[in-house]
Amino acid sequence: MALSPHTDERAWSNMGYRFENRYIIGFVHNQVSGIGSGEYGNFLVMPARNTVDLSEFGYKSERTEEYAYAGYYTTRLTAPQVKVELTARARTAHHRYTFAAGKKGDTLRLIFNAAHAAYPQHALESKASIEANGQVVNLSGRFVGGFGSNPPDFIAYFTAKTSEPPLSYAIWKNGQPIAHAESTTAGENEACGVVLNFLSEGHEKTIELVAALSYRSAQNADAYLAEFEHLHQSFDAVRAQTQEEWNRMLSRIEIEEASNEKKIIFYTALYHVLLMPTDISGETPEGLSANAKAFTNYFAIWDSYRTLHPLLTLLFPTVQQEMLQALLDLADYYGWLPDGFTGNAFTVMQGGTNADVLFADAAAKRLPGVELARAYRYLLKNATIAGDAPAPSGLTAHKGRYTEYLQKGWLSCDKQWLSVSKSLEYAYNDYCVWVVGNYLKRGNEAHVFKARSQRIFELFDAQTGFFRPKKSNGKWDEPFDPARVFPPATAWSAEVHYYEGSAWQYLGYVPHDFYGLIKRLGGNKAFLAKWDTLFARRDTDFTKGYFSLSNEPCMLAPFQYLYAGRGDRTQFWTRQLIAENFKATPDGVPGNDDSGTLSAWLVWAAIGIFPNAGQDWYFVASPCFRKVTVHLENGQCLIINAPKTSDKNRYIKSLKLNGKRLNRLWLRHSELIQGAQLDVEMTDQPTRFGSTNVPPSPFGKP
Repeated sequence: MALSPHTDERAWSNMGYRFENRYIIGFVHNQVSGIGSGEYGNFLVMPARNTVDLSEFGYKSERTEEYAYAGYYTTRLTAPQVKVELTARARTAHHRYTFAAGKKGDTLRLIFNAAHAAYPQHALESKASIEANGQVVNLSGRFVGGFGSNPPDFIAYFTAKTSEPPLSYAIWKNGQPIAHAESTTAGENEACGVVLNFLSEGHEKTIELVAALSYRSAQNADAYLAEFEHLHQSFDAVRAQTQEEWNRMLSRIEIEEASNEKKIIFYTALYHVLLMPTDISGETPEGLSANAKAFTNYFAIWDSYRTLHPLLTLLFPTVQQEMLQALLDLADYYGWLPDGFTGNAFTVMQGGTNADVLFADAAAKRLPGVELARAYRYLLKNATIAGDAPAPSGLTAHKGRYTEYLQKGWLSCDKQWLSVSKSLEYAYNDYCVWVVGNYLKRGNEAHVFKARSQRIFELFDAQTGFFRPKKSNGKWDEPFDPARVFPPATAWSAEVHYYEGSAWQYLGYVPHDFYGLIKRLGGNKAFLAKWDTLFARRDTDFTKGYFSLSNEPCMLAPFQYLYAGRGDRTQFWTRQLIAENFKATPDGVPGNDDSGTLSAWLVWAAIGIFPNAGQDWYFVASPCFRKVTVHLENGQCLIINAPKTSDKNRYIKSLKLNGKRLNRLWLRHSELIQGAQLDVEMTDQPTRFGSTNVPPSPFGKP
């Protein structure tokens, strides 16, 4: 369960809630975190008092005193004069509504909406019914749209029970009560629900509500509710238990930091990392095993493979292994690995086949329990079979590579939209297929993909110094503006060559052969000049075309200075970017958090190491805290000591690993995962430490 308030507007980017909007329209039960399009946000509940308008947004109320904690939310709604408190367990949601005294005889109401969904998702059909004299409310809906955008739809079932029977109740449809009805059904572009009415005795009154939902059956939802009732737990007991569990999870990383604001920023980010995907075992789509561990409620792999999944590999390797197992179960059912999956559907295809990167990361880091031979079959399928046909969801290709890419190793802009960004991602995907094949001792077979990953440089224009769109006749597309970013709403237009980005922002996306890029740029000096320009013109809005942390394509860029031996610039910019982009404020994340991807970037950068997803080593950046203790799942600890670090002391003077001096600013996963201590000597002046032992590369160092 994932409870959340929703505000009174329909917009693509806010997932149903916008802090700046004063009005709440209710509270939903399956919210997703920080994505760029509406998904889920179903089964809305809203308290009200006396006369109420049941039309959409008709029962909205201003809010005050709004606070959110890990495992607990509270606010006050001014119109119904009620204090709202929410908490949750894995399978049940818990509401507590404390109505102010008001007048004796006031009607206190709980409104249920079966058709509500985060825009642009909507209900094709919704149903509402009551039982037990109105004390039990049953809702269901068949929903479509959102980030999946096209069919298939998904069905969800909801049941809720109040702490006492209502004085009366009503079934409503399209804003109007239905006399003497016990149930109703609404179609597309309609809505239905229930209103429960309670009587005020002129003093404060508390009404509690426990709810459950299922994506498989109404019987499952009923069973989850019954299971909780047997526990006889109060709202406060559930809240305490939930917050204790969150504290246990968040304590996997302990930091020594004097600034309370920095602690809030860091642990809020770690909290965001742990929100999705979530385990919905027993709630998988029909046709998949109901008993297997399943994380099929939300995968946003184009975003999360870069930072979030590598962080899970370090902190919660068993969870990461189970997520990979869930992807393989989906592949067995649908025939292909998804790049995104939600609401029983493959999501839009944003780039390459980036599940490949997750399995390469698992192979490179020797993540236990992953069925890599099973995965390799699907990676080979991705890499060898043309995927021009629509995906199972009916929107864009989710299958393999495009025919043209299979033929020549890149896509031409007059034949394929997003030609440059897709080619860049396919190239790294090819490399990742080789990683898994090599791990399985099938390197000779997989070598063709490693070789094909080099053909991406055929899209590199030495004259301009960018990967740029090329026509099928071999000529460059004109005119060319390397800073141009098309608005996200036009991302799938034929004239768009970079997904949510520019040539500047995609320039560094050759994680497997960055030295090859430096060579083609003209060497270290030319590369450094280019990167300095990228950062000098940075903006929190990625549509400006230069470096931006508000989106994913150039997330690696601050760390890529290390390839040219300039760790001091990595150290400067990671600190600068943290300070500029992350705040303890409602707008404290620079863009859509994208399933915790931006937050995971912060967690990595703040502790001072950063992954190159799909490879077995980490960049060393600039630790922000005097001491970091990472409690590894195997019982060991990774300790990062930087006792002299400060906002001023951001540069590394020396490093020791387990007491031995290092001369490099990169670390192997194997050096850390069995427990390690990294001692970092910090200074306020840039140094050239690590400049002669630059990071490894599959294609060799310069």
